[in-house]
Amino acid sequence: MKMGECMTQMVAAHEIGHEVCRRALAKANGMREFTLFSMKDNTKYEANVFAAHILLDNDDVCSPARQSYDVADIA
Repeated sequence: MKMGECMTQMVAAHEIGHEVCRRALAKANGMREFTLFSMKDNTKYEANVFAAHILLDNDDVCSPARQSYDVADIA
């Protein structure tokens, strides 16, 4: 299955988020399968927030924040 450009960017940013946020965990436990967009554990949440930070324009993040949306809603 071929992913579109937008989905490819989201998946790449998400996986980079895992590497940046949980490098020590991955080294200790080995690589394991992760599911994009699942919020069942903190590693998913952190990777999604990292990806949102990379991919979204500041205005796309700041505008909802000014309207009292929380980080999870914005991500």
